[in-house]
Amino acid sequence: MLAFQRVLEQIERHGAWVVGASSDSPFVQKAWARELELDYPMFSDPQREAGRAFDVLIQELSGIRDVHDRAVFIIDREGCIRYRWMARIKGQPDMEEVLRALDEVVAR
Repeated sequence: MLAFQRVLEQIERHGAWVVGASSDSPFVQKAWARELELDYPMFSDPQREAGRAFDVLIQELSGIRDVHDRAVFIIDREGCIRYRWMARIKGQPDMEEVLRALDEVVAR
């Protein structure tokens, strides 16, 4: 499995970027990013509008409704989703697969 920082560097070399989203407040996201040493922008989606638009909400998890699932999207310059991966509650994306998909989108 590729180290996440190396993956971020490869994504940036393609002229792409990573953005995180969750229903957490910006304060919670900042603390979480600091704890996990994440160095990419996050946006707060408390109304779950982006979560619904991207169809990434888990109906209920541990008594909390409409929790954002882990997901990866590659969106091309025209705004079309070209790759989608969802954890379905648990799991991590295969970063080598994500980078291959990004290579294909960039090569178009």
